[in-house]
Amino acid sequence: MTSLETLAPSGGVGTIKKIDSSVSTTNPLTRKVKKILETRLEDDKDMLEALTALGGFFTENNLTNRRNLRTHIEHRSLAINRDVIDSFSRVKEQVDTLSENVDVIARCCRAMRSRLEATKRETSELIDKSSELQKETQTIELRYKVVNEFLKKFQLSSEEVTALKGGWDKPICDEFFDALDRVRSIHDDSKSLLRSNQQRAGLELMSSMSTYQEEAFDKLYRWCADQCRSMNRSSPDISQTVCRSVYILSSRPVMFQFVVNEFATARRNAVVRAFIDALTRGGSGVPIEMHSHDPLRYIGDMAAAIHQLTASERDHLEQMLKQCPDMEETKQLLLADITEGLCRPFKMRVEQILLSDPGAVLLYKISNLLHFYSITLTGLAGADGNHDNKLIFCLEETRELCGTAFRSTLSIHVGKLIESMEPPLSNLATPSSLDESIALVRELLDSRDATAPGEGSRCQDYELVTAAVVTPMLRACSETASGLASNVDVAAFMVNCIHRIRGCLSLYQFMDSHIEMLTASLEAHVDTLVNEQAVWVLQATDMAPIYEPSSDRISDDVTVEVLRAVWEKFSGFLSSPDRLFLRQVAMVTSVTIRDTVTSQAMSLVCSAYESVYARARERGYLGNEDSVLPYSPERVRQLLL
Repeated sequence: MTSLETLAPSGGVGTIKKIDSSVSTTNPLTRKVKKILETRLEDDKDMLEALTALGGFFTENNLTNRRNLRTHIEHRSLAINRDVIDSFSRVKEQVDTLSENVDVIARCCRAMRSRLEATKRETSELIDKSSELQKETQTIELRYKVVNEFLKKFQLSSEEVTALKGGWDKPICDEFFDALDRVRSIHDDSKSLLRSNQQRAGLELMSSMSTYQEEAFDKLYRWCADQCRSMNRSSPDISQTVCRSVYILSSRPVMFQFVVNEFATARRNAVVRAFIDALTRGGSGVPIEMHSHDPLRYIGDMAAAIHQLTASERDHLEQMLKQCPDMEETKQLLLADITEGLCRPFKMRVEQILLSDPGAVLLYKISNLLHFYSITLTGLAGADGNHDNKLIFCLEETRELCGTAFRSTLSIHVGKLIESMEPPLSNLATPSSLDESIALVRELLDSRDATAPGEGSRCQDYELVTAAVVTPMLRACSETASGLASNVDVAAFMVNCIHRIRGCLSLYQFMDSHIEMLTASLEAHVDTLVNEQAVWVLQATDMAPIYEPSSDRISDDVTVEVLRAVWEKFSGFLSSPDRLFLRQVAMVTSVTIRDTVTSQAMSLVCSAYESVYARARERGYLGNEDSVLPYSPERVRQLLL
């Protein structure tokens, strides 16, 4: 202790005096001191914790405390150990108590196990029986599910049966159609049972569903027929329920035919009533009968009303049968049946108009109008609708009546015009009868253009009008011209008549053949005028006796004196050609034809002069050519042409 005190510093704990280096390093105390000095307290956590604990009770650093430090530390350690022993004693007591409790629990568990084993031995039979019952319960539940599924698939519910078996006077609703679809589905599914070992069940189900199906179809047929009978208004209300009912009944041809016949009967009555109302009372305008004084408008309004009613009924049929495929022929037959009632009132009124003798032009317009509506309604009724559609047959029949009356009236009218045709006037103008005939032709052909339904029919009508009017009138003109004094008068008169007719026909199509025929006849008469005009000039100038057109030469007995006399007259003609023009040529009404005749005639005269001039030169008659025929052929052509 003395050596430690000598080493300890008097000024505090943290400093130690420097040891004399003379002390031998082999001294054990020195090594310990050196070891203590070399120790780094900041890196030794255990030492720091020990010093910290020491600082808690070693408050004063004096000699007494340092001497009693070990004792104090030992006493403190002993107190701590006593506290630990006391604490573990309490823990031991608790552990002993827990051990006793565990022993009690173990004894209870052994007792319970013994009782459970005894109970298990006693209830094993009950458990086996319960397991068997549970398996049977599962089997029964499975069978119950199968039966329920079978009933759901192959039986109708009470609501479905009620919907199918209700009276036909009750309205048809969606529940009825659902139930009927269910019956069909069950009936079809029952067929699969016939291929299994459930044939009896399949047959019974099919028989039961067939009964339900027949009752449902009977109810549907009666209800749908009643609905169709009530559709006799101008605008029927065709509901989706009726359309679906008709579609379902289409699988039963007999019922379907009865239903659509009821619909056709109701609509026929409605259409006839609507047509009569349009005639007598009027719809949106005045009644059609108010225009009976105007036959064309009267018949046109009736035909338009028929077309409108037919189109409306076509739409009603389309709406009613929209769910039924491949029903075009049925629609055509029904439409023909519905519109059949319009035939009698329409035909009766048309016949009354025909009896009033409205005239050829009006009859022709009415015939074309009926033809137009016949074609229009044929397209509306379908491609084959005209074979069975009595309305279209009625239109065609009335058109034939109009056509017959037209041809008869036209023939009578043309006959009267021919009978009243006066002889040609002095000016050789076209007769008034021909002018009236041409005006009639133009009026007929113009009316045909306004209502032409097709080029083929229009061509036939043009041929009819031409054959009925133009050909007889042209023949009558030729017969009338035969009484004229000369061929020149006949040619000029016929040129005027043919030109007048050709000018009328050239305004219309499909007249090429007639125009060609008229042109050929016109050219023949024009040639006559040209020849007569040329001959007249040659005779007036005394060139005709010395010129032989057949041999294209001059006569052998022509002398120079004769040629001088000819030239004197011919030169007078060259100075004033108009004075030798034929009166008949001037009476040609066509300026173009008149100029053509004049030009061609002067060309013939020039050719004759050229021939005479050439032959005279060959014979040496000219000598000094200026003295006999001073003008060359080129000069003459220049003057005349």
